[in-house]
Amino acid sequence: MSQKVSEQTQEKHENKKLYLLSPILVLLIGLQSLLSQATIPTLSLPDYESLQMADVYGQAYFSQSLASWSAQVEHYKGILRANWEAAADNAIFTYVDSITISDSFNDVDAYKDYVARELSSQKLEAMGTWEDQANLDFLENYNEFVSRLQTGRLNESYLSRLISQSELNSQNALAQDQNVLLNSINNARSQWEQMMSEQYYQGQYEFMTAQNEIEGKYQDVLSQLDAQEAIFNDNLQEINKYKKVVEGAISSMLTDFEGQLAEACTRSQDCAYRTANNGGLNKSGEKLQKFINDIRAKLNAPVTTTEFYLTDLSDALNTFLKGESSLADSNFIKHRNLTYTYQNTLDASSKTTSAYTFDIGSMIAEVNSGSFEFWRDKLGHVRWYSDNNYGTPQGGFSTELISYIFGRNETGIREFLNRTLRPQGREVEGNVYYNVYARDLGMANKTDPFTWTGIRHNDIDCD
Repeated sequence: MSQKVSEQTQEKHENKKLYLLSPILVLLIGLQSLLSQATIPTLSLPDYESLQMADVYGQAYFSQSLASWSAQVEHYKGILRANWEAAADNAIFTYVDSITISDSFNDVDAYKDYVARELSSQKLEAMGTWEDQANLDFLENYNEFVSRLQTGRLNESYLSRLISQSELNSQNALAQDQNVLLNSINNARSQWEQMMSEQYYQGQYEFMTAQNEIEGKYQDVLSQLDAQEAIFNDNLQEINKYKKVVEGAISSMLTDFEGQLAEACTRSQDCAYRTANNGGLNKSGEKLQKFINDIRAKLNAPVTTTEFYLTDLSDALNTFLKGESSLADSNFIKHRNLTYTYQNTLDASSKTTSAYTFDIGSMIAEVNSGSFEFWRDKLGHVRWYSDNNYGTPQGGFSTELISYIFGRNETGIREFLNRTLRPQGREVEGNVYYNVYARDLGMANKTDPFTWTGIRHNDIDCD
């Protein structure tokens, strides 16, 4: 019984061995079938050619850093490698695509797959050889560049070798191009001779048609050029006219400025552009004179091109005006709240209107305590009359202003004054202090000239 079990167990082991060996035997038989039918050619691929990189290494030799040298060399080396691999893949594809054999064990696609894998293996081996050769060439040129970078000296023999290799590579490429060109010429000549014999008249007709079309288009181009030239000349004339108008306007403005600068200052205080008492130019006058001289120089300078002429004038004017505007704004902000006036008339041009910038407290004290005689001697006649006709107060005095002062109506006083003074170039921003003197000179305590206003004498006289 035990012997029978042992025999069965041994038989099972033998069957398992046979089962495991079967796929291997089948595979070996299949490969043998393929190997016996398919012919694997030797893939002929070019080795790495240092001549093709000589020009690249020669140019990169003058780089200023190792990073720049490496980037340039690796870039062109990558292009050369990609071209080599593309040529290899194309050769493999062309050969595999031409396979048509098959048998009872393998179809055409199986043969193609087998041959493609074998040729790809050859390509990888050849690529490794190509990479090794390229890396050796890379290291050799790398050492030369690092030496130049460290010592600052050029290796003339190295450069001469690179130049010779580059020229040789160019000659080889030229010879190849010449052969290709010669073949193309021969093919073209054969085709042309055939076309001449078969389609001579058709070719002659097409040639004449094309020639006439070219001549027609050429005449159209000439006509368009003539039209464009006429338009350009018209535009140029208009530009010149506009330039003369601008020049005339600017010149007229400068003449006006020169006239203002020439005016004498007869006042006891400085004028706009000259110092007091017939003096010379002040700072504003000197600045304006410099501006006039600069613009005059641009106007009188010979114009070589109109393109930037008007732009230069415009820039000069804008620069001056912007600078003066900014200066005026800053000065206005600086002084506007420091200007106060003793105002006792509605006539802004009267010399009885004076401006001061001293202590405001002293000004209030003078307004509050100054007598009528004080103001008469200081500023002249009191003329708060709407028609500026002193001597007829009942017919011309402004009861509106007196009422505002009596009633302490700040807004009414300011609005009344601005209605009268704004047309004369003055503006009131606020009332600091005000008072009314109701007694007339020579008539104090005798009569009240303001009884017609409806306001009592004593009420007006008080502060």
